[in-house]
Amino acid sequence: MENIYQLLDRIKPCPGMYLGKNSISALAQFIGGYDYAFHSLGIDNPEMPPFHMFHEWSAYRFKWSESTAGWKNIILEECEGDEARALDVFYQVLEDFKRLVPIAITKVIIQQENRAFYYSPACKIKRGHPSSQSILEKEAPDSIYLIEFSDLFGYYNYWVQGIKVLDMDRWRYKQRTEALKQIKMEFGETLYMVEIGQGEVERLFEKLVMNS
Repeated sequence: MENIYQLLDRIKPCPGMYLGKNSISALAQFIGGYDYAFHSLGIDNPEMPPFHMFHEWSAYRFKWSESTAGWKNIILEECEGDEARALDVFYQVLEDFKRLVPIAITKVIIQQENRAFYYSPACKIKRGHPSSQSILEKEAPDSIYLIEFSDLFGYYNYWVQGIKVLDMDRWRYKQRTEALKQIKMEFGETLYMVEIGQGEVERLFEKLVMNS
């Protein structure tokens, strides 16, 4: 089964055949339909690097300091509204993005005191549980993997319980200190950390993606 990158490679030579026109907006709609179909059928089709990071990559690539606009709108604005040119630029930016790799991982092991802090009033940040309409917070993880990426892209935090990823940040941290600050705000100041060996970094990240 094709992943998103294989599908995009197939579309690239003749976008009009798949999209009806050479347009980044048409491509974004196509990708949205692709994602919806997989999620509605309960099919996992992970890719490396995860495509959900492409928005942050686009913002980083074009030096947008803060953005919730989405990758399509970022690229389209950079191309002054030219849909066809924006589609060409999308593929240029995508090729750079596909070379993104993890270069370091720190495992933060959640101790009993961290767990107690997370469930206490002292923790001011509560992550809502997606299956509940209440304000019940997400289950505390066993560990958090702080992942640094190549190209000075930044850091992401992955919450892990056993081998299953419970949650991940959909935004990137520009500095390691920012990623650690977020963890401390949720689990307290005292953290027990282990650095993952360099030879294990890419393999471990692939495992996390597969279990997301």
